[in-house]
Amino acid sequence: MVAGTHSGVGKTTVTAALIAGWRQQGYRVAAFKAGPDYIDPTHLSNASGQSARNLDSYLLPDDVLKAVFIRAARQADVSVTEGVMGLFDGKDPLSNAASSADLAQKLATPVILVLDVSGTARSAAAMALGYTQFAPDVPIAGVILNRVGSHRHAELCAQALEQQNIRYFGYLSRNDDLHIGSRHLGLTLAGEHSLDVPALECAARTLDLEGLFEVAQQVSALTEPAVLPAPVGKSVVRIA
Repeated sequence: MVAGTHSGVGKTTVTAALIAGWRQQGYRVAAFKAGPDYIDPTHLSNASGQSARNLDSYLLPDDVLKAVFIRAARQADVSVTEGVMGLFDGKDPLSNAASSADLAQKLATPVILVLDVSGTARSAAAMALGYTQFAPDVPIAGVILNRVGSHRHAELCAQALEQQNIRYFGYLSRNDDLHIGSRHLGLTLAGEHSLDVPALECAARTLDLEGLFEVAQQVSALTEPAVLPAPVGKSVVRIA
């Protein structure tokens, strides 16, 4: 899971770049979006070349949630889920319920935390350390830096992260070509302004794609539910 410290940190761009980078290496990538968001998945679909799916731990029973994930992931070499809002933001300020952290725990998915490090360096490590210690049972595997000013800027942040034993998986530079405009409902749709896939592939060169793939391979297999619960009332959950 690619999660963020807060909304607007660049989760969609980082996730799309990661997907494009893996696809360029020849991997089939299954893309997912936490929550009911219908905008961000258009950008993930554009990057992956196939439809991204929503995973909502608030709307879907756990068995259905796992079934949707497993059946799509089975057709790919690697799966990546973009989180929603900040990592711990959900329906309850006193718990992780319906948050990205909640989804990561239910799917036994390691978390890669995206940090917007514009205007900061050593403080990036303080932010990351706070998130890793806030809920030790949430498996944060490391961080990706976004909106980095230069390679030297990335090095300074990486040194601070290493001092705190936080794994660093690369960075994305500030790049107008990868900017997605926003409006009242969130980002603009990919059909209106899609991220350029070659630009995403270029951006992914500063990500540790091999290290991230190794993290994905260490995930324990989930058991697909034998029987799915019946739909309630007239609502129907489609399992693609």
